[in-house]
This record gives sequence, structure tokens and C-alpha cells, in this order.
Amino acid sequence: MLELKNPGALFIGGEWAPAPDSEALINPATEEVFAHVPVGSAVEAEAAIAAAREAFDRGPWPRMSGRERQAVLQRFLDALRARKQEIIPRIIAEAGSTIALAHFLQFDTPLKHAQYIVDHSD
Repeated sequence: MLELKNPGALFIGGEWAPAPDSEALINPATEEVFAHVPVGSAVEAEAAIAAAREAFDRGPWPRMSGRERQAVLQRFLDALRARKQEIIPRIIAEAGSTIALAHFLQFDTPLKHAQYIVDHSD
């Protein structure tokens, strides 16, 4: 079973908050539960939206230059790529994808598009 860093919690406003519910993730190929993940309600969704709005309006992002934002987004993409071998098996288990589909369509292609956006934003 997949081990989560903070099971039963949602990351909202820079802090871990207990989730009111959880949901089993089932591998469609084997029908086995491979993880339980936290699930929020409308209350947690509204709190997350408010925290995001606050961070966007008053955090460092709106004061950053385009180049600084590009650097942050590039670090994020680099972190995802560094964890590819950890992420791919989770995509396969959750979606029931083939290995090739998980690599190409569900990982490489989205990151390629995200990289294009980072490279061509000002």
C-alpha cells in the first residue's frame, strides 16, 4: 500500500489540516486498494481557495518579475522530473494505465506542455 507523508491531512494555507473524510484508491487492473487519501468538504475547499487568494494577492508571487516566476516554475518541473520513477507507478496503479501510456501521455506530454509555457512566458 502507498505510504503518504501526512495521511488524513490536507495542506491548506501552508499548514496541514485534518481532513473530514478519506477515500480508498483502487487499482482498476487488480481491484485492490493501494492507498487511502484525505478528502475535504466544501469547507476545506473554501479555506483552500481563500488561502490561495491571500497568497496570490499578498504573498511574494505578485511582486516577482517574470524571470523570477519562471525560475520558481522551472524548479517545480525539475522536482517532478526528478521523481518520475516514483510517480509513474502511482499513475499506473490509479488509472490502470499501461507503462507506455503512463510515461508518454500522463507524464511526459503534460510536462512537455508545461515546459513550453515556462519557456515562453514573460
